[in-house]
Amino acid sequence: MTDLSLLPANSKPLERELATLSAWLELIDVPFDLIWNADNCPIEYLPFLAYAWSVDEWNDAWSIETQRNVIKNSVWVHQRKGTLGAVKRALAAMNYDTSVIEWFEKNPKGSPGTFSIEAHPRNGIITDSERQIRAVVDAVKRLSAHYDIYFGKTVNTTIAAYAVPVVGVEITINN
Repeated sequence: MTDLSLLPANSKPLERELATLSAWLELIDVPFDLIWNADNCPIEYLPFLAYAWSVDEWNDAWSIETQRNVIKNSVWVHQRKGTLGAVKRALAAMNYDTSVIEWFEKNPKGSPGTFSIEAHPRNGIITDSERQIRAVVDAVKRLSAHYDIYFGKTVNTTIAAYAVPVVGVEITINN
């Protein structure tokens, strides 16, 4: 029997057995070129990729597209944590259109250091719980800032008013 391990000659039998068993792991084909790319990563590995890229909040119920967007935006958001841009980008990755209004932009002015978020789901359905959305905002906002969040639904519609002139003629026939 040829021993191709790097273990020293005085290794214990248990160590030799473990080396033999772990040699089989080298035969497993791992697609490293796909695993580290959020666009090409197999679906079953997305939670692990999210963990590797330090995604703060994860939801297995998200669509695959949303999961991939959250992973792709993770580095950008982490580089800008503490800014309102990071808050907007983190919520945008979760398919929410947001507008952020700071305290000095309100009329009348709000309490210093506060801001308000208006979140509108792009598909018209709020798929996340308020707790999860708040957890995402809490993870990326400035720690000293307090906020209010409002959820809404954006509806594109056309409102029209029509007027129809009515002209009538009355005919009376006498017998």
